[in-house]
Amino acid sequence: MNSFSIVKKLLFVLFLISIQLTAQIPAIKVACVGNSITAGAGLANPNNAYPQQLGGILGNEYQVVNFGVSGRTMLKKGDSPYWKEPAYQEALKFKPQILIICLGTNDSKPWNWVYKNDFFGDYSDMVNSFRQGNPNIQIFTCFPTRVFHDNFGITDSIIHYQIIPLIDSVRKTENTDVIDFYDQVKNDSADFHDGIHPDSAGAAIMANIAYNSINNSPSGIIRYFAANSYKFEKGQSVKLYWNTTTGSQVSINGSQVNETDSMIVQPTQTTTYTLITNGINSDTNKITLQYLPPGIIKTFTADNLYLDKGYKESSHLKWAATIGSHVTLNGLSVGENDSVNVSPDSTITYKLIATGDTSDTSSITIKVLESSQINRALHQSANASQSFSTYYPENAVDGDTTTYWESQAFNPQWITVDMKNTYEINRVVLRWEKVYATSFQLQVITEANDTTTIFSTDTATGGINNITGLTGKGRYLRLLCLSQNYSSFGYRLEEFEIYGTPAYLTSVKKYSPANLTYRLYQNFPNPFNPSTTIEYSIPKLSHVTLKIYDTLGNEVKTLVNEEKLPGDYKITFDGSKLASGVYFSRIVANDFVKTKKIILLK
Repeated sequence: MNSFSIVKKLLFVLFLISIQLTAQIPAIKVACVGNSITAGAGLANPNNAYPQQLGGILGNEYQVVNFGVSGRTMLKKGDSPYWKEPAYQEALKFKPQILIICLGTNDSKPWNWVYKNDFFGDYSDMVNSFRQGNPNIQIFTCFPTRVFHDNFGITDSIIHYQIIPLIDSVRKTENTDVIDFYDQVKNDSADFHDGIHPDSAGAAIMANIAYNSINNSPSGIIRYFAANSYKFEKGQSVKLYWNTTTGSQVSINGSQVNETDSMIVQPTQTTTYTLITNGINSDTNKITLQYLPPGIIKTFTADNLYLDKGYKESSHLKWAATIGSHVTLNGLSVGENDSVNVSPDSTITYKLIATGDTSDTSSITIKVLESSQINRALHQSANASQSFSTYYPENAVDGDTTTYWESQAFNPQWITVDMKNTYEINRVVLRWEKVYATSFQLQVITEANDTTTIFSTDTATGGINNITGLTGKGRYLRLLCLSQNYSSFGYRLEEFEIYGTPAYLTSVKKYSPANLTYRLYQNFPNPFNPSTTIEYSIPKLSHVTLKIYDTLGNEVKTLVNEEKLPGDYKITFDGSKLASGVYFSRIVANDFVKTKKIILLK
């Protein structure tokens, strides 16, 4: 390889590294709150609104979002307060580092300005509502654009002589920055097509005004101070990021750093990092990184808490503990991050214990019950045609009769439960609140989306509908509501219970957990390229080794070498580094030994 090729390769590697580093640095979030002037009313292309054009000028280091809503006022008592809009809540959730508020134009309408004594207080309240989510936010309180022709009840004289002085008072009192759209567009009347709303050129002028205000912000402002993780474990490092305005003097925990940069830290205990800036302004922000020592259980879950006594159902236990933990499951040593499929014969509690610098315990009880006792809908996912307010479909499968799903008032409406597997449905229980379906259908749906109606009535009376004698097989069950007792209200379903037997498993008569035996299954797929899944069963606590050998008897890979609880297991064997050919999987568990031929084809 010649020197020119080496240089090209080195430059390419550096280019990839720079891309990775850039991708890690968070963008500065900019929220644009306002009325139709911000929203881009009247523009043929919404991307020509001033916030969208501002985002293009600022570039990828910034994320600009338009939260403008046409016709809205700052005044809470106005005809259309911005306060009541979902956009306001979304802007708060966005937690911007920079906020641009451009409201006040619609407040000048006579029927709104009768509440002018509230304007200063309402504006200050909005400023402080955003500071609650981010105390270090930079807020621009904007002087609204000039009104070249009074229109829609909007009056330039009120904006100029009354509203702008009040906004300036907010600026001084709340210590915000200002963007003066009013004076800086005074020579651009041709770019405001109706005397109020900017066309694309006018929006471009506003975008440049906002850009200059942001770009020329005074020194000493912290845009953001963040970490790629706020929790860390033994031996882990954390990356800190920060961005401050040009000309700022910046320090972290007393050490001088660049205005905008990142650094990797590796604390050994819970540590607070304090970023301080000085300049025209001064600012402080703190980050606390929490140390999670060995011996903490982070998660311990089971995908199925109720198993059918008559069928070979299993539950997948999964856990994660902090680095350096010693972990046991029912007294058996297991990995820090591991999982197992279990098929107990009877109700059992699995106890996970983690020890290290501290200790932690968590338990999960798996109940083994008759089919008639297992609600297949409980804690499963559900969706609906429509929901009213926050009364979501998940409320109907949470096991809590004090919560409910509520639909919209018009018909039809439906709610569907995904049982995750295919079941033979034989009973359904519907528990209604005061608004119930007088006419409804139950529809079973297969994974192939074949739909069958298994029950229908036009004479339901609410309360608890215990519907028995059903026949239908599928993964999903839909309740289709056709009419209700109060037509002006939506349906209110407290609980949707589904009972049936597994159609995806053989029954206990053919294969019972009680008769679980040692077994090594043929891998699948076979032949394979490059990986395959190997499954095996263990009927009692055993030390298990599962290894791969070549045709000469040489050991190629050890997949398992540890104590295992009773249950079904599966593991993936990756043969990407091996040559094509015949290999053998071999399991040894107590006195059980079994070998299977596996074929790798590349």
